[in-house]
Amino acid sequence: MTYHYQPSTQAQQQAAQDTQDRAIDTAVNAQFEKGHTTMTQATTSTKPRLIIEGYRATLIALYKRTGGHFFDADSMRFFNSRISERVYQVGGHNEKNPAQYVFVTSERNDGAWGEASNPRLYTVRHWDGTSTNIDSVPDFQAFETREAAHKAAKQYAQELARK
Repeated sequence: MTYHYQPSTQAQQQAAQDTQDRAIDTAVNAQFEKGHTTMTQATTSTKPRLIIEGYRATLIALYKRTGGHFFDADSMRFFNSRISERVYQVGGHNEKNPAQYVFVTSERNDGAWGEASNPRLYTVRHWDGTSTNIDSVPDFQAFETREAAHKAAKQYAQELARK
């Protein structure tokens, strides 16, 4: 049996969140020390760059610096959301062309008592890299399979790169 610690006070919850944030920052810094480039490093290619598996933590850390709540544990739990490891970066060449990110989430709408009453569906997401807004492309839960969502995410990133 596994026991999951649930902080009971607001101070304990904040301390747990701070610990998680430090762990994400440590993971991000470790990736950069291994020789990986930063997600906003200038590049001469106009093609979207597939960020290798494991950069989800980097995306989350960058987004959290904007003060947004999309990736908060409570938000993710409410929507029963998961975030794909595949992230596409578009742009980031300079200040006029800031990095934008395209990724896939999946959500499942559980019943009132927590039973899995609906199938898991997939959404392509777009974050402009600067605001707290993350858009659904074209619509929320528009894809029935992970493969279809990832194909659409790659195509959308390619379209952004051509603009």
